[in-house]
Amino acid sequence: YAMHHPFTAPKPEHEKWFSSDKKEDLETLRRVQYLLKVEGVTIEGAKKRMNGDGSKKEQKILSTLKEIKSQLLEIKRYM
Repeated sequence: YAMHHPFTAPKPEHEKWFSSDKKEDLETLRRVQYLLKVEGVTIEGAKKRMNGDGSKKEQKILSTLKEIKSQLLEIKRYM
């Protein structure tokens, strides 16, 4: 049994350790990081995009990507 530093939590052995809320939080953080670092959007611009003020094209792309992700996860379940 390994000792852990008092300020660090043990790392999860598998992604299922995270609740669905935490997964959504991680996805949100990744999206914000992408907007800030890759697209060079300001924090205010990232807030607007995250609150649905993004372009129709961007919303359609996001919807399509979510559908693809869902389909891939379904395929993975049967493998």
